[in-house]
Amino acid sequence: MQIFWLKRNLRLQDSEPFYCSMRDYRHYGGVLPLYIHDPDLIRQPDVSRQHQAFIQETLTELAKELEALGGGLLQAVGESTAVLDKIHQLSPIKRIWTHRETSQQSEYQRDKQVRVWCNARGVELVEVEQNGIARGSQKALSFPEYFSASINLTLKDPTGTDLSKRFAPLPFPSCCESEIPLARGADKPLRQKGGRKAGKKILDQFFNVRNISRYPSRISSPNTAWDGCSRISTYLAYGIVSDREVFQAVDRVVSSGHEKQNSVQFQRLQDQARFFLDRLNWRRQYIQTFERYPAPVVDPKATAKIARRRVHAIRNGVTESSQLGLI
Repeated sequence: MQIFWLKRNLRLQDSEPFYCSMRDYRHYGGVLPLYIHDPDLIRQPDVSRQHQAFIQETLTELAKELEALGGGLLQAVGESTAVLDKIHQLSPIKRIWTHRETSQQSEYQRDKQVRVWCNARGVELVEVEQNGIARGSQKALSFPEYFSASINLTLKDPTGTDLSKRFAPLPFPSCCESEIPLARGADKPLRQKGGRKAGKKILDQFFNVRNISRYPSRISSPNTAWDGCSRISTYLAYGIVSDREVFQAVDRVVSSGHEKQNSVQFQRLQDQARFFLDRLNWRRQYIQTFERYPAPVVDPKATAKIARRRVHAIRNGVTESSQLGLI
């Protein structure tokens, strides 16, 4: 049997792990989609009730998508290796497909424990890179290279396909929502709703010439940013929408402008689209930086030197970033 392990990759569209597991079912066995509600992760300080509710809404919708394809989603509560061990005893696992996690240290440690568990039992763990983030000695593509490769891909979407023969039956019933430990805090009534439909609605409604043209000015003010930003960040963070889908949405906007605008208008639109893409580039750079350097490195002497320069600059009325060494 194969496991399609869902973590921060909560989608079936443009999902290489899902596609590859379906492709290889004859050799490695049927596919079991799995989400683990790990109490240790739920207790982390970066997790609150609103995050948990968002995830659960997404999983509820995802389960329906899988049912439409002929499969099911197993949700289980427990430490990740313990859940995998329970499944393995009932139906031996040959391979686990998932996206490579690039978020918190707690999740990285969870993944290391799962890798140790897999090595001890002869289970192959395949972690597919996400957001173009490189790990270890792997060389990262530049943003232009990654963007160009992304917009030229045909993104796979299994919707409407009968894949019932390729799924494995659930080895035991999914947990009830009441069995899932609650994260700290309270849910927020005005938060964004989870699920692929909500993310897809943003892709369909925000990415047009009018919104991209207004984006640079509207995102710069708290009075207009609420309506002027894309609000796609949450869906990117949980892998409900892929960055490649967003890249292709921006590319479609630029292509539309090329057909309808004069040269001056089109040049302005290109600049405005680049402004939006710059934010996606920064996002990718920050994730890559934390992947390369997970622990902050602080040089006390350099920190003190920067502080003295800033005090000197303020006293002399010089506050330009070029004088202060700010980014």
